[in-house]
Amino acid sequence: MGQVVKLPQPEGWESFLELFLFERKAEGKALRTIYAYKTHITSFFKRFPQALRSEKDLRASVLKYFSDDIKPATFNLRRVYLKTFFDFLVKENVIEKNPVDFKKRKDEGRARAIPIEILKELLSAPDKKSYAGFRDYCLILFMLDTGIRPGEALKLKKEDFNFASFEITIPDNVAKTRKKRTLPLSPVVAKEIKKLLFLQPLEWRDTTVFCGFEGKELSVQHS
Repeated sequence: MGQVVKLPQPEGWESFLELFLFERKAEGKALRTIYAYKTHITSFFKRFPQALRSEKDLRASVLKYFSDDIKPATFNLRRVYLKTFFDFLVKENVIEKNPVDFKKRKDEGRARAIPIEILKELLSAPDKKSYAGFRDYCLILFMLDTGIRPGEALKLKKEDFNFASFEITIPDNVAKTRKKRTLPLSPVVAKEIKKLLFLQPLEWRDTTVFCGFEGKELSVQHS
């Protein structure tokens, strides 16, 4: 067992969080992931500011926090972010043992059957006579076809699409998980996306596929 230093004062969690986030940045984690870590860890310590006073207090605080009446998905998110942070504190000899030593809850997922009428209404909403409307139509088709995350779809470039094999490569710098992956693309959706690319001026060749009307990359907030 490694040497364990004296537990910090209750107000010391902020400095440990700062070091933890610096380490995540050094590992190349996405800004959205770093923000999620900061949000979840801060939420816990705002509620239990004296949790680091002793191992006993920390364990009690963690158990109380996870005993909330919350959905499995929320429980599992809390578990992922806090467990990683406490692993960091163990590594830094701040605490002796990670208090998040319980399993995640079974999550049945959020998949829902969407009535065909709703899908037709969704696809008919964009004005396909305008560039922006046709782009939105293609983006909706693309997301329904592949299940890709909006933030990932908006960062894809032309070279990520292989229309010959009907595949899309999600580069590691685009993927939320930071792991490259390949998704199948249906011929019908591929045809519509090729039409979209045909409408774009030649000077847009280096931009993203689902870009704005000036050829600039869109964000999730603006799409």
